[in-house]
This record gives sequence, C-alpha cells and structure tokens, in this order.
Amino acid sequence: MFIYKVYINSLKSRKNIHGLTKALLKSKIANIREEAANALGAIGNDDTIYPLCEALKDIDWHVRNSAANALGAIGNDDAIDPLCEELKDTDWHVRNSAVKALGIIGSDKTVEPICSILEDERDEVRKSATIALGDIGHAGATKHLINRSLWGGNSNLQYYAAEALGKIGSEEAVPDLHDFMLGDPSRFVVKSAIKALGKIGNAEAVESLILGLKEGSIEIGNIREAALEALEKINNIEAMNAFIKALNDEDEDVRKAAVKVLSKLKWKPTNDENGAVYYIHKGNYKKCIEIGKPAINPLIKASGYTDTCKTAIKALSQIGKISINQLNKILQDENEDVYRAAVNNMVNNDCIDWKGRDKLIISVPVGGDTAKGYYLGYVLDSKLGPVRIEAEAIEVDAYGIDRYTHDTWYHGTVSVKNIKSANIKWGYQAYDKNGSLIAHIGIMAKSFEELLSKCP
Repeated sequence: MFIYKVYINSLKSRKNIHGLTKALLKSKIANIREEAANALGAIGNDDTIYPLCEALKDIDWHVRNSAANALGAIGNDDAIDPLCEELKDTDWHVRNSAVKALGIIGSDKTVEPICSILEDERDEVRKSATIALGDIGHAGATKHLINRSLWGGNSNLQYYAAEALGKIGSEEAVPDLHDFMLGDPSRFVVKSAIKALGKIGNAEAVESLILGLKEGSIEIGNIREAALEALEKINNIEAMNAFIKALNDEDEDVRKAAVKVLSKLKWKPTNDENGAVYYIHKGNYKKCIEIGKPAINPLIKASGYTDTCKTAIKALSQIGKISINQLNKILQDENEDVYRAAVNNMVNNDCIDWKGRDKLIISVPVGGDTAKGYYLGYVLDSKLGPVRIEAEAIEVDAYGIDRYTHDTWYHGTVSVKNIKSANIKWGYQAYDKNGSLIAHIGIMAKSFEELLSKCP
C-alpha cells in the first residue's frame, strides 16, 4: 500500500497526467485507481476531465466517489452530464459526492436533476442537494425546496432549506418562511428562516419579520436579536416604504432598526410625523422643532421613553401650544421625570392651549404614585382652579416630608375600598359613581386627624 502511494504521489508531483490516467483506467487495484482520481483532481487541468468522467463508471464505489469529488474540485461544465448520471448511482456516497460537485459547478442546467433527488432515501443526499440548490441560486428551485425540504424534511434539512431559500432570494418563499419563523419549535430552524427573510429583504419580508416580533413567538433571547439583526441588514430600496411604516411601530427596537436601515438607504426624511420619528431616534430634536406641529405627536410618544422624555418635552415646548388632550397623554405617564418635565417646560412656560380644560384628567391607578396626583393637582390648581383626578383607589398611608420644615404632612390621601373609579376635583371633594362623598383632596395637614378635620 505504501509503495503505490509513493508511486501516485510521484506522478502527481510531476503533474504526469498520462501516467495518472493510465493508473486510473488500467490498474486492477481499486486503491490505486482511487488515489489516481484524487491526484488528477488536485492537478485540476482540463485534460483530467475525460479520464475522471470515465472513472465515474468504475465498478468500485470508492473510485466513483473520488472521481466525483475530483470533478467538483475542477468545476468544469463538461462534467455536468456524467455527474447528473451519477445522481442515480446505487451507492449513496457517490450520489452525495455527485450532487456536491454539481453545486460547486453551479450551472443552471443542473437545477432540475438536483431537484429530482430532494426526496432521496438518504438524508445526507437530500441535505447536499438542498445546499447545492442554494449555492446555484436559481429561482426555479424555490417550489421544490419549499415542498420537499422545508416542509418535507427533519429539522436539520429544514435549516438548510431555509438557508438555501435565503440565498436564492425569491419572494415566493416569504409566506412559507414566515410560517416557519412563527411555528417551528427548533430555535436553529427559526433563526435560519429569519436570516432567509432578511436576505430576501423585500417589503413583505420586512413586514413578516416585524409581525413575528409583535406576535411574540420570536421573543426568546437571541432569536429576537437575530430578527432585529436581519431587519437591520436589509439593503433593498424596494423595502423602503415598509421601513417608513415601521417608524411608527409600537416596538421601540423595530423603530430603531427602521431608522438604521433608512439611514443606510439614504432616505431623505419628510417634514411629517415619519420624519419626526426618524429624527427623534437620531437624537436630532432641532429638526423636530423645524418640522413643527407634525412633530408634536411623535414627541409626545417619545416623552414616554425614559432616555428621551426630558429632551422630547423640551422640544415640544419650543414648537407651540399643545391641546388638553395631548397634555393628557403626557400626564398619564407614571414616570416622575415625565410629568415634572411636562410641568416645568409646558405648563409653566404657557405652552398649553387651555381650551377644554374641563377635560383634563390626571390618572392615578391602584398602587400608583399618589405624590403624582398631589404634585400635578397643586401646580395645575394654581393655573386652572379645580382639576379632575381619576383614581381607582386613594391610599391612606401616603405622606411626604416638607422640604423646609421637615414636618411630615398628609396630602389628602384617604383610604377608599372597593371603588373602581372616582372623580376627584382637586381642592374639592371626591365622589364615587353613585355621587357619594368619598374624601376631600388637596389639603395639606400634619396629621391624618387634621386632614379629616379640614374636610367640610
């Protein structure tokens, strides 16, 4: 065995194609023929194609297998027909090597023959055929991959099917990839479907990825990250409208991804709400101010984000007056930074159109920040007179410390049980739905008893 290897290696080093061809086609020892086929493949000269194609007819499957691998390494179109014939070989190793070789050659002529073995009895061959079709990238293979590999295989084959469909990039695959993204229990299959949708990158693929994020089926850790990464990598000008639409998505991560892609696509923001959302995520509030009134609602929305609330509200105060309804949206936030910024920048700077002020509502949920109700009511009372506060319950034990005298005071927080909603006029009385007096709100007192004594 050692002697024949030395002999074949000697012929290979001298690129003696004639000697290797003779060894390949004439030797009675299968091991010699196999090594000769490997050597001819390593040389890679066009003159090696004919003897290697002849070796595909060898009686020993090891020799046929080496010949198929060698032809794939050379990648000459002249080997296509002989290799296609080997897709019918009785040995699965040879079929597997033949389909790999055809994938490397990459001719469109091979698509139909390769599709014919997507239902091969061996998973190894089906996998190689699936990968080969993805490498060739012909759209004609899309239906076959969907029906035979994506829906007709095990999770391993499904992974490669999704990957192949992404390489081909046919929009026809989007609905099926979407279904797999949402419904497959295998994380690595889901990630493969996500990446494929990102590579296809048309408007439907963008909407599919966003819908997947919304439906929560890809919320798990790195699966969600993969979906966002797929969105951000899309570089398809045809998907621009889908990303513009995504600027107003409820999911902040989706909005950020949309901004990144639109920047990459060199989108020129318009002077409307979409443009304002874009500039907010870019941190360019000066542009929002220039846009003016169309930027108000996006800025109100941004006021609810911890990292942008103060800046967004400050920008709002420089655009013009906002309505009571718009102020209501800001004041519903339980974040102290938000409602204090609203008062400091909007109320105190007279940036509110107080028309319809009777509709102003401050909402304090059960277990919520009762200090919010006191703070806002106290400030707004000086501007408006009585302000309506809606509360699901008023907690009895809420109190504060006077910043000057350090005395403890109670700020009208009287216990209410089994009341789902109460209308409370600041500085006046709170009534339940039946009109019964619940409590007097807005009176500072140093004790709970003093608070009650001041209620009329």
